[in-house]
Amino acid sequence: MGAMTLQQQHKVSAQRCGVDGATFPCPSITHTIITADINRFALDIGGYCSSCRDFRCHKHCEFQQLEPMAYGIFCTVCGNRVSGVAQ
Repeated sequence: MGAMTLQQQHKVSAQRCGVDGATFPCPSITHTIITADINRFALDIGGYCSSCRDFRCHKHCEFQQLEPMAYGIFCTVCGNRVSGVAQ
């Protein structure tokens, strides 16, 4: 088996937000952003909130600091970190 490209390993699927019904891109992996300035990034993906047991679009997610210069994507409804969805 040959090496897989990043696109083949990590897919993006369309999901529906459990808050407002919006369709949004949901990656198959959980993201951690490494940066000194999170304000340089725009949140344009969502994820699955295991606490709420539903999907959250980018309007119902926010960046939260995990440790210095590392940020995750969190649900604004309950505060839990959202995850990607395995394909």
